[in-house]
Amino acid sequence: MILAWFSLDLSIFCLYFNIGNLGLSIFMTQLLFGAIEIPAYLLCMWLLEVFGRKKLLITTTLTGGLCCILVLAVQGYPIAVTTLAVAARFFLLGAYTICHVYVQELFPTSVRQPATSLASVSGKLGALLAPLLNILSMYHWSIPTTVFSSLTLISGALCFLLPETRRKELPESTDKAENNRNVTSTKTENLKQQSTKL
Repeated sequence: MILAWFSLDLSIFCLYFNIGNLGLSIFMTQLLFGAIEIPAYLLCMWLLEVFGRKKLLITTTLTGGLCCILVLAVQGYPIAVTTLAVAARFFLLGAYTICHVYVQELFPTSVRQPATSLASVSGKLGALLAPLLNILSMYHWSIPTTVFSSLTLISGALCFLLPETRRKELPESTDKAENNRNVTSTKTENLKQQSTKL
């Protein structure tokens, strides 16, 4: 979760600070960036209950990172670059929203607030490093995009290790939090055994 928050904040702010280099008018791009936030937040509220936290976080993070890295492939085509940047922002904002919900449900009550604070601090650190990362474009224009896209893709892939928390009681102790993870794997093993018996 720390890496996810860090990479998402870094990516969101790097894209935003690079708004003038996307090719289209800054004002048009700013309008698109602002308009895309509303559906990103509203869709997440509904999709969290439909697909669950883990699947949605993985999907949005990996798709956002992929859109970011594809910007490198279409460099020189302003409409394509701006379209991919807006799509990346949509998915990254969705993933960021999911992180706020998911981190609350992953950790037991005794460490929930410190865990949330630690993840939030890592996100703010990513936001602080975003302008510095964008400065590296003076050496080569692809360095910032490669770095923040790669971090986002890695954090999305690591989310496969997290347990699903949809429609489960919030854990009150560390033992319950560990049991939630074990219950998920035990249920999966039981389903596999039942399907082989059939």
